[in-house]
This record gives sequence, structure tokens and C-alpha cells, in this order.
Amino acid sequence: MLGETGSIRLDGNKLCCDVADRLSIAVDLEADYQASYTNALHHFVDCLASGAPFATAPEEHLAVLRLVERIYSLGGSVTL
Repeated sequence: MLGETGSIRLDGNKLCCDVADRLSIAVDLEADYQASYTNALHHFVDCLASGAPFATAPEEHLAVLRLVERIYSLGGSVTL
């Protein structure tokens, strides 16, 4: 991801933030993915059980799904 004052890139299992102070963080992709998935499911079930609002509105999820579907339809290449 490129910005006006820096960039972020994933290089294998290392997240590299190129800004004024260069920063690299080693990540465990499999564990982080699993934790994200597990936490999302817990949040969903907790909200259903308690009636609390979801952290993200359904409309936002639909917008993301439309974007992902569009990217797939373009063969993984899209300019935003």
C-alpha cells in the first residue's frame, strides 16, 4: 500500500512500514488469521445473544463484498 508519506508492504511473514522511522514487524500469518476469524465469530455470537449492535454495519460488509467480487471479476487486477 503506497501513501503520500510512506508505504506498507507484506514481505513473506514480515510487515514493513516505510515512513520516517522504518519499522518491520514479524507476523505469524496463520495464527493471526485464525485469531481474527475466531474473534469475529465470537463477536457475532455475542451480539446475537445480547442484542448489542455489531461493530460494523451490515451495509459496510456488503460494500466490501461487492468490492471483493469486483476484484475477482477483473482477475485480481484493479485500480482504485
